[in-house]
Amino acid sequence: DREKIVDVIWYGQGTPARGPIVSANPTYFNKAIKPYEYDPKKANALLDEAGYKRGADGVRFKMTQNFLPYGENWVRLAEYVRQELGKVGIVVETQSLDLGGWLKAIYTDWNFNITSTFSHNYSDPSIGVERTFTSSNIKKGATFTNSMGYKNARVDELFAKAAREMDPKARKAEFDEIQVILHNDLPVIFLVELSYTHVWNKRVHGLITNGISM
Repeated sequence: DREKIVDVIWYGQGTPARGPIVSANPTYFNKAIKPYEYDPKKANALLDEAGYKRGADGVRFKMTQNFLPYGENWVRLAEYVRQELGKVGIVVETQSLDLGGWLKAIYTDWNFNITSTFSHNYSDPSIGVERTFTSSNIKKGATFTNSMGYKNARVDELFAKAAREMDPKARKAEFDEIQVILHNDLPVIFLVELSYTHVWNKRVHGLITNGISM
């Protein structure tokens, strides 16, 4: 329930996510993408259809999760994920690691089932989004790369085109298609577009000077 995640865990500081490009992006966000529905009944039916039947104990299967060790919001998110997946018969064991251990498990060893983290869009999808989903960025041992091992030749092709595209309309169409594919393939389960609150003294000037400041 993405709305509950925003309202309860992040105290309203965010927006339910639809895909890899945030809805605040005025140029490249694909408005045609529909929000994901919250429907445990349908989830149960899909799991049955996929062959993951409940056992006598009500459990379909077990998995582990590693949450990002960046504070209590991420602990609460891990607890909520465990609770929600438990409703559909998936038992989740949460593993707590320090940042060094988490980075090693996720980006060096690939020793995880699911994890929670965040990434920045930055000023352009070719800078902030592409690095997470292109197969050329599957690099064990390098942090903040494509640790899902996600490979989609069309996504690779579209990101390569968009990076050198000079026609704004064509570039928009390429990013639109990327968003549709990732929305359907779900190598990442997009939950929240996090909002950041920054406080500074009005006497200080020049804090924001480029597209990735703050």
